[in-house]
Amino acid sequence: MKVITLFIIILVSLSYPFLFSNAPSTHLINRRARTPQLFITIEELFAECDRNSEPVPSFLDPARQLPHGRWYYGQVGIGEIRELKGVKFNPPLDVVAKIKGGEEIHLICAILNEYWRARGEVTARNVPYILTPYQVMGEDMGYFYEYREGHETSPPDGTHEYNPWLGYESIGEKRNMPPFLAKLLEVGLNCYRDIVQSDDGRVGKHWIEGPNYNRETHEDGWLIDYEAIHTDAEKISRYLKEQEAEMREILGYKYELLRITFQLMQPVLNPSEEERIERQHLKNEFYRLFSRYQQEIWAKILAERGITPP
Repeated sequence: MKVITLFIIILVSLSYPFLFSNAPSTHLINRRARTPQLFITIEELFAECDRNSEPVPSFLDPARQLPHGRWYYGQVGIGEIRELKGVKFNPPLDVVAKIKGGEEIHLICAILNEYWRARGEVTARNVPYILTPYQVMGEDMGYFYEYREGHETSPPDGTHEYNPWLGYESIGEKRNMPPFLAKLLEVGLNCYRDIVQSDDGRVGKHWIEGPNYNRETHEDGWLIDYEAIHTDAEKISRYLKEQEAEMREILGYKYELLRITFQLMQPVLNPSEEERIERQHLKNEFYRLFSRYQQEIWAKILAERGITPP
């Protein structure tokens, strides 16, 4: 009986070696190896922010330190970049690491903001620069974007300021809706649906009014918390198709980056092997295009600070 059992085990192990191995298949290894390298990686941003932050001792063992510095806490961290890619920043470049997600919508909004500014439909840049996409490195690390200082409030929606103590709209100053947010509504991106962390039970604090905020032009006004934006996939898809020719002319490769980002946002239930392979190809192309986009954003950050690239 033991001989027969041993024979069966040997036969099965020869026929199905993957059952007895924890190593990933060659097919998966090859697909991972083809993933293009980003211009700015999440690893180097974390390392730089940790370097410029106080270490955090372990609660269980004070002699040991937690993996990341005091800058990174909860689901959001605000860190300092003092040197990156051979460039020294003085004052430091402040960045946000966010674990909650929303980077796809953040990127879509950033590219649309650029497109509408080029067409003259919007005058202000209202989207912080996105520096890295969401990545997983053994744990959820989130994504990085440019930190903007200012007063967090609900996005201006065309109504008067609200008095949370009296419970009604005051006769104070009217908060005109920024053209950028109005355009987002037109194409199916609604930032007025979420009421989390709001002061008055209406709209969450997804808008930052910077120190130089202009209520007429909405310069130095910044949309944040992109995971809270409600999306209408049908309207967005229709807009991208209708505007494709002009978008390709104005945006160049960024239209393809926009299109792929939107496509990757759409859930695929029970994908076939072919669909999984196709999705991996899309992700690889996304990383290739996003690396190019990072270099463009990096050049803009340096130019805005008057820094000559090394």
